[in-house]
Amino acid sequence: MKDDFNISPAYQHFLDFFTLTQLERLQGLDSSYFSAMTDEERVQAFNYLKSDKNFPYYLENLRGLYLCDSEKAIKLFKDELKKEPKKYQTQHGNDMVIHGRVFMSGYVCNFNPTKENINDLVSLDVRSSNEEVRSLKYQLIPSSPTTIEALNYLKETTIGEKSTLPAATSTSTLMAMYGLKFNMNDENYLKIYRGLRSSEKKENLIALKKLESCKEPQLIV
Repeated sequence: MKDDFNISPAYQHFLDFFTLTQLERLQGLDSSYFSAMTDEERVQAFNYLKSDKNFPYYLENLRGLYLCDSEKAIKLFKDELKKEPKKYQTQHGNDMVIHGRVFMSGYVCNFNPTKENINDLVSLDVRSSNEEVRSLKYQLIPSSPTTIEALNYLKETTIGEKSTLPAATSTSTLMAMYGLKFNMNDENYLKIYRGLRSSEKKENLIALKKLESCKEPQLIV
């Protein structure tokens, strides 16, 4: 993409990111790519990312938009989420679409954790999506404050998930809602975690009762 102004070292550093490969590319955009830019360059960088054909789907584009201008990005994400998602004939294509929508919705509800925003994320249907998409959704649901819909949803997915990564993520987020943060040295944490991850329904329910006695979640009513 051509730019119609003199390119500064700061903006060239941003453009150079898109030529990176392998591990350097996997490390993604971070705040250093935008911190030295002028206001004009930030606008240009924002438009560059927004106009990319992969904008609604590639997480590095979405992350870059948020780092570049968080308020503009949130507005853009809200507008995009109102649109009917594109349908593909392949599972991979549909996973790519829902992955992007989960990521945008997660940014929106963590930036502004209202009941509506959190429940919009909860309502996204990822049941037929791959493990990475499901895990991302569980991870992005705010633990405090949160909603009763999010709480009940994570109770269901924590017990119902069979795949290791999304099950672990759902469990960790649910436990955080009750004030239990990940701590491998905390015997109480480990006992409840193992109970929730047990294949025995009885053990699940016992662990859930113990979890519910720990602390009242901070719910938005």
